[in-house]
Amino acid sequence: MGRNDALRAARLRRGWRTIEAAAETLTRHGQQLLDERQFTVSARTWRRWEGERPGWPAEETAIVLHDAFGRWPEDLGFTTPPGWVRSEHHEEEQVNRRVFTSITAAALVKGPTAPQHVDPALVDYFQQQLEVVELCEAVLDDADRLVPKVRIMAMQQQAHGASLTGERRAVDRLLDQADRLLPNVDDDLPWGNACRRTPGYLEVQRATCYGRLGLSAEAGSLWAQVLTVVPETARRDRGVYLARQATAAATAREPDQAVEIARTVATIAVETRSARMCRELATLERAMRPWHDAPIGRDLKEILAPVTERS
Repeated sequence: MGRNDALRAARLRRGWRTIEAAAETLTRHGQQLLDERQFTVSARTWRRWEGERPGWPAEETAIVLHDAFGRWPEDLGFTTPPGWVRSEHHEEEQVNRRVFTSITAAALVKGPTAPQHVDPALVDYFQQQLEVVELCEAVLDDADRLVPKVRIMAMQQQAHGASLTGERRAVDRLLDQADRLLPNVDDDLPWGNACRRTPGYLEVQRATCYGRLGLSAEAGSLWAQVLTVVPETARRDRGVYLARQATAAATAREPDQAVEIARTVATIAVETRSARMCRELATLERAMRPWHDAPIGRDLKEILAPVTERS
């Protein structure tokens, strides 16, 4: 039987002496990177990867592998899909993938949805987001060489940056441009397809931006729209979006609605143990500070207690 020596060598360079150790370590790495506790790589799967028929990993797994090894699947000995052409033969694909990697890494920076004041702990976050904006501006200067999905990613990240500086017109302009590009995302590149496969992808970005801009009513309306198309099975996404909807309600001075939504979010957060959801609930708590000593504020504290205990 043949062997995938490229992956085996990469594993050993990382100090993962056994397949079992590699599978366990990559699982933990992926769960943290993707904020997805259900992400797993079994020893059986890794053993297949190092065999003569390694196959081609799913997109999320490819991103985790790249983050762990600094190399894409085709450089780790995986079997490329039909029609795949290695990037060194096509400069355009190499540019697209490099840009996608940079923006994806930048977009992993997480922070508050709707900061209520300038907190010293947030300075690094804002600085990193402004660096993302600069990166996206540079990317879009060379937009003709990029496939539509990379251009969409750059536009939506730039829109998030504009929301931090209070530029609603820029947010709407960028997301409207991205929306017009969305029907053109039809390439076969096995990465960066979130904009095509995620229900309400751009509406999610707009609602998040509106929340940062303090447009509470508009944000709440958009979250309600998004939640009608997100399947019940996508529990982590639904929980995060509901938490942002609750924050929009609190900012719009509708604390009763915010707390009612929070009941559902707390249940999902306890079941999934999503760190992303917990961060959104912390943002909701900040938005609910005006009612901290009121009965509704005490209700929220009681609702969130199981989440706080687990975090």
